[in-house]
Amino acid sequence: MGNGLSEPVFKWSPASFTLGIAVATDLSTLVTSITLYRRAGKSNYYPWLAGIAIAHSIDLLLQFMATADPNAAMFEGQTDTTRKVPLEQVASSTIAAQLASLFFGWVGGCGFVALNMSRFRAIGAKRMPTLTKALLVATAVSILSYTSINVAYVYGYLRAFSDEDSAIVDLVDKVFSAWSVYDAFTNLAISGAFVHLLRTISASSGNTLRKGFHEMLSRVLWILAVECTLMIVANGVVVFAPDFDPLWSSIYVAESVRLRVFCLFLLTLSRMLKKKVVTNSAAGPNGFPSSAPLGYGSQIGFPLSTLSGVKPTYGGFVTAASPGGPAAAAAAGTGGDRPTSSSNGMHSSSGDYVSPL
Repeated sequence: MGNGLSEPVFKWSPASFTLGIAVATDLSTLVTSITLYRRAGKSNYYPWLAGIAIAHSIDLLLQFMATADPNAAMFEGQTDTTRKVPLEQVASSTIAAQLASLFFGWVGGCGFVALNMSRFRAIGAKRMPTLTKALLVATAVSILSYTSINVAYVYGYLRAFSDEDSAIVDLVDKVFSAWSVYDAFTNLAISGAFVHLLRTISASSGNTLRKGFHEMLSRVLWILAVECTLMIVANGVVVFAPDFDPLWSSIYVAESVRLRVFCLFLLTLSRMLKKKVVTNSAAGPNGFPSSAPLGYGSQIGFPLSTLSGVKPTYGGFVTAASPGGPAAAAAAGTGGDRPTSSSNGMHSSSGDYVSPL
């Protein structure tokens, strides 16, 4: 694989091809996250997602660099049990690259499920406490499991380098694939719960939703299903057909696509919640105020400022209790063509609102 990256003439290399796909996808996620951060509200989730994309790309590049060392044949799935490769004969850069790859892989894997859970917990902790606690436990199990797997990898790699005994690494590889499938289902459950919560809140609040709101929610569910399926298929390939993909390129591509799909998920939600919504509904079971009409897109039945990690001063609503009193509440209800600002600091004008997702 390593030679395929540096040939003087064109030479087909499946590893190089998949490397290009994965890195390009991560770059797309990075650029989109930065763009959304600048245009769709200063949400902490966007730089978080960008950091995960960077960590994943570094993990991928370091892993591919490690396979370029001919003495590290075990990483190419070509371990020769009759050939001894003492640890001192393996380039120190190879060992360092492999260990650093484990770290950045851990940052990407744990960071993603933590990001997903943090986003749901921001609005689900009070409305669905039991479900939130269950998902928190599932998230903690995923993070602790991956941490344990990486510790086992460190031990296994050092032992394999020193005496060519890769049995431990082979076992940990299978455990990693099992964890990866579990993690995929955990993320699917968290994102599915988030969509269900949006649907429940919007229905109970009685607001006039943006046209196509529920259709977009259904589209998001399909996106999440595709994301989970890709991860399961990729891990199935490396477990049941290891010779087909000895470098685990399919897993890296699937992880890159998952990040990009999650970014699309956030973008779709932002579009769903960006139009003006008018409501005169009474307070529902979720505890939303009824003393004044709600104003713009952030007021579809819950304070979207909670999704950005910014605690709103007045629950995200402009009411008679907000700064400016009844006048401010009336202005929020009438809208017009002048820019308005809710108590969460987000601005809208002429019926448009970019959510802080």
